Amino acid sequence: MTLSSQAQALAERFSKASLSSEALECLEQSTGPWVLGCSGGVDSVCLALLLHALYPDRPCVLAHYNHGLRGSASDEDARFVAELAAELGFECIIEGAERAIVGGSDASEAVLRAERFAFLGKVLSDKGTKVLLLAHQADDVAETLLMRIARGSGLTGLCAPRPVHAHGNAQVRVRPLITVTRGAIEKAFRELDICWREDGSNFSDDYFRNRIRHRVLPALKDASPTRLLPNVLHTRSLLEEDDAALEAWVDTLFKDLSFEGPLDVRALEGKPTALCRRVLYRWLHAHQRSLTRVLFEKILRALDNRDSGMWSVGSGALVVINEGTLSLEVTQDAHPAWQPKGILIPGGRVFFPDGSFLQAERVELTQILLDKIMQGRVDPEQEAYLAADPGVLNIRAAKPGDRFHPLGAPGSKKLQDCFVNKKVPAESRSRQPLVLSGTGEILWCKGFPPCEKSRLEPGMSYALRLTYHSHGC
Repeated sequence: MTLSSQAQALAERFSKASLSSEALECLEQSTGPWVLGCSGGVDSVCLALLLHALYPDRPCVLAHYNHGLRGSASDEDARFVAELAAELGFECIIEGAERAIVGGSDASEAVLRAERFAFLGKVLSDKGTKVLLLAHQADDVAETLLMRIARGSGLTGLCAPRPVHAHGNAQVRVRPLITVTRGAIEKAFRELDICWREDGSNFSDDYFRNRIRHRVLPALKDASPTRLLPNVLHTRSLLEEDDAALEAWVDTLFKDLSFEGPLDVRALEGKPTALCRRVLYRWLHAHQRSLTRVLFEKILRALDNRDSGMWSVGSGALVVINEGTLSLEVTQDAHPAWQPKGILIPGGRVFFPDGSFLQAERVELTQILLDKIMQGRVDPEQEAYLAADPGVLNIRAAKPGDRFHPLGAPGSKKLQDCFVNKKVPAESRSRQPLVLSGTGEILWCKGFPPCEKSRLEPGMSYALRLTYHSHGC
């Protein structure tokens, strides 16, 4: 049986009626090619085959990111996806880390996910499309729900993963298989003799999701008096309905007000705590403030009780509630002890406690832009252009022993010496954000040119633009 025949047989078992109607409606109304994140695992291979069988005339791209964490096995996964795409007549885009990313095989699930979605976002941008297909299925919903309950998530977090999820960058993540169980997919693959790749790390208990998958979810299925997964899917749907209702309520109450400045919160008088919580969260997010759970709850309690007060939120800033107004006050002469830290992906931002942030974006390297860069008409205090798109970037402060090779310099030198030569005040050096590659090389330090290794050359099509925005911008 050919792969196309296997795909048709699979589509007879998982017809459109068995897939998420919400996801399929979104797909069928979209324009441009679809991009499918394909690991080579049974779920993503299943979705690739179903797309081939159910939508034979729709262009599709299989996008595979090789994290490089399992050596030759990871390379075999990539080859498998390339061969799958060729047999189905799909385009295939494969990229990978130069080595296992920082942390090696112990890299966190969050870091791996950020690296993967940075790549997928770049593929969407290159293809001029907004639709990203993901192969999450019903077991994934149950696992995610249990994980987020364990971590203390709110209503919005408990709704994930959703059949259709629009992101702030206008990209839409679509999950048609969310109504199908992993067991049903694997059973169909075995009976139809369809091949897939099994990631050996899925059997390890090193990751939280795997511990939920191997220990908790099976026990819950055994203990449940009814079929667990259909009920979990129904619960997720109900939670999403409630989440949408609360969001709409907030939009109605504050439809003419901006969350980016002082906010008149008198409209919350007599309203449920859940509504106050969402308003406070939205307002803090608009001001790039992330609080501890304890501090958030203190401010929420005051907001809910219509109390006045002020709370320090770091970097010389105060959250103030006074006479029905929620505001942020910053002491200009404050010099808090903090250091830049975070993970930056192309298309994303990293915010710092003083309100400043770093942004990364992939830009077309036109001749006009290249001339501007080559002529030195770029302010190194605010931006830098790199020749490569290294995926996930690590942000941190300077450490003793750091070395940096600025563009045009004869060689690397101690970063400390660079600071001294440029007369960077000692008290501000610890707050100079360093941008590092996954291999730990310093690509840029605000105030200096980018590193020599990232030099732009004529003929290059794209560059990675890094921009620093101070809190006053």
